[in-house]
Amino acid sequence: MQMARFLFFHGMRGRVLAVVLLAVLPGFALGVAHAIGNMRHARSMAHDELVSALAETQRTFADAMEDALPDLHLAERDLVQRDRSQESQGCSGAMDNLLKNPAYTDVGLLRSNGQVVCALAKPGNVVTAVPIGLIQDTLHVPGGTSSALISFRDAQWPRQIVLHVIRSGDSVPELIYAASEFNVFHDIPFALSREKLNIITIEAGGHVSEAVHGVNAPRWAIIKDELGTENLHRRLAAAVRPIVLSTKKGLLAMARLGNHRTFSGVLVGVTRRDLYDEAWRDFYRDVLFLVTALIVVLVLLRWLIVNKFIRPTQALVDAAKAVALGHLGARTGLQHGTDEFARIAAAFDDMAQEIDQKTQQNLRHLETERRANRLHAMLAAINVAIVRRENAA
Repeated sequence: MQMARFLFFHGMRGRVLAVVLLAVLPGFALGVAHAIGNMRHARSMAHDELVSALAETQRTFADAMEDALPDLHLAERDLVQRDRSQESQGCSGAMDNLLKNPAYTDVGLLRSNGQVVCALAKPGNVVTAVPIGLIQDTLHVPGGTSSALISFRDAQWPRQIVLHVIRSGDSVPELIYAASEFNVFHDIPFALSREKLNIITIEAGGHVSEAVHGVNAPRWAIIKDELGTENLHRRLAAAVRPIVLSTKKGLLAMARLGNHRTFSGVLVGVTRRDLYDEAWRDFYRDVLFLVTALIVVLVLLRWLIVNKFIRPTQALVDAAKAVALGHLGARTGLQHGTDEFARIAAAFDDMAQEIDQKTQQNLRHLETERRANRLHAMLAAINVAIVRRENAA
């Protein structure tokens, strides 16, 4: 009767707990799958928002440049009226000196007071003055130099002009060269996000080798110039000062002469595809990390469920079946503790031990009674024989 009550109450509790676990696990798995789907949807929405923000940035930048044109023309007239004989007070005299070299018709200068950037753009040797405030940001170049990227439109030169300015030293901004006119692909927005900048080395043979130094600088959208590959190689071999060029990969680079055989340049242009490649790599890395973490969590959860619930339940069931078949020495083999299964196992083992002890005690009593009955029968037979002998005498 005690064993029947134990199997009824404790066995039902174990079954109910197992049913509850089987009902909860599918919901947990569905919740994890739903969370992964939400993460993918959020990543897709963030990607679309980034594209929209970049396009909006391009439109805002173009509008700002158009609004700045009147100020640019006023600054241009002011520069023309300056005394070109004072080179240290402006950029006109230095520009005249540079114009004596016919090989360089597109030049850029930074005034010694650091307030105005002058750019010379074809045709007609039109001088366009650009306030220094239009500089978007500064690219930090190894070797004690720095550069800035300026983008504006010249009324007499309708295509967009991108001006690169190199400045050496910290006290007096010196000249310095490097302006050129580029065709802008308007379907590629300016990427103003902070990214790591790559340093590239361009050898005299035109081969490009890349080495990432992790320089913090903004990453700009690619703008290709009109130089062909052959012309680029000739300019590269004959250059004696910094120039603006494109590599075979179509990446806009600002080169600086290190010696007569090699040039060090700063990679300032990337395509839309390259711009998003890093984001996609981060996304794939995050997904891989999440999947790996999820697999590890599921493995740990399975181990926990098997060791904490399934194995104890199976041990209890096996022990109960063995006791029911008459194997009173069967035990669960579980360590006694404070959890529910440990208490149930302890109670079952105690009950089985008590039943075994009582059964052994009853068997001993039965054997004693059987021997007493046999002895009683023998004594009765002896008594009958004695009585018969006395009666015969």
